[in-house]
Amino acid sequence: MGYSMGGFGAIQLGCFAPELFDAVVSVAGYGMGTSEPNSGYGAPQPVSGEIFDLFLEREACKLARVPVVLAVHAPSDMCSSFRDVSAIIQKTQETAWDTWERSTAKLVRVPDGMANSDHPGKKRKSNHGYFNCTLLHNGSEKMLWRELRRLVDRAPQRGGDSMDWEPERGWGRSRRWSRMYEDPPNSRSWGWCPT
Repeated sequence: MGYSMGGFGAIQLGCFAPELFDAVVSVAGYGMGTSEPNSGYGAPQPVSGEIFDLFLEREACKLARVPVVLAVHAPSDMCSSFRDVSAIIQKTQETAWDTWERSTAKLVRVPDGMANSDHPGKKRKSNHGYFNCTLLHNGSEKMLWRELRRLVDRAPQRGGDSMDWEPERGWGRSRRWSRMYEDPPNSRSWGWCPT
């Protein structure tokens, strides 16, 4: 899960290792390149559009192997492209359909009136200031958390040998109980696996 560049990172990690994640959540994120014209984003076209098309075909399609992909984005965002995120979600849905993957990809729209709610007095509005309303404030329960819990609860359970594998050391899946997150004793959560 991440916001803005963190949303970009969440998408990248989900594409790189989809078998490791039960959900990928990108808030105000983006992919590689952009399909947006020069105005507003400053990305050189047509090169940036070609990069984005390659990203969709070679990388974004891998998100279909993640059980839940959720993007939260404002259509009026002038820093990261709503159109690009829509294309990533659509590519994920199409790939899941075509390959029979049991994946749910969904785009949640942030209302334009909330798109700059982090900095309401700011003169130049980028409509990229919706961190608090989507992740922290009371409205975030309705906009993000309730939907994320619903999707994860309905997602197919992963199993088999690949999920039971534990690395010898380093960051990996661990069956340790994490009281901090109140996971049940049989859940799998991330943790450091000592040598």
